[in-house]
Order: sequence, then structure tokens, then C-alpha cells
Amino acid sequence: MRSDFDAVIADLREKAQAQLDLADRLEINRTIVVKLIDRLSAAGYAVRTRNSADRRTYMLSVTDAGRRLLDEVDHTAVTGENEFLGSLTVRERRDLN
Repeated sequence: MRSDFDAVIADLREKAQAQLDLADRLEINRTIVVKLIDRLSAAGYAVRTRNSADRRTYMLSVTDAGRRLLDEVDHTAVTGENEFLGSLTVRERRDLN
């Protein structure tokens, strides 16, 4: 479930988008996306607003707190990767990709 949470918030970083579109693009069950967005909203990381073009749907966007969280996660991931791969040469790292 944690990877779904990360995928949702990372995908929202770029632009607001419809909740159902997000579920389809990430290939996550729509019911799960609703629960994830509920958790993100409760934590203050995302906000759900009515779509002005189609009042039946919601648009999702990341809050400033969500962006700060993503920045921290990115920094932690890079630091962890560097520590894990620190003993490899540049060529060895490139070969892993």
C-alpha cells in the first residue's frame, strides 16, 4: 500500500488531475485511490476540489505540505542510493541501469 501512496502523491506533483484519470493512469483500483486520497487529504498533503468542467468529478492537487514531503522523500532516496552504491565505480553504476 505504501508504494501506491507514493505513486499517487508523486503523480499529482506536476498538475491537478481528475481522480478517476489518476486511478486509470496508475492502474490502481478506483476504490483504493479514493481511500489513498482520503488519507492524503487528512494528512494535509493533497486537496480534492470539484471539477468546474464536470461537477460530478473531483480534481486532485498536492498542497505545499505535500510538495515538501516529496522533496524530503526525493532527498532521502538519493542519499540512500548513494550510500548503497557508494563502493561502485561510475561505470558499474551505469551498467546497473
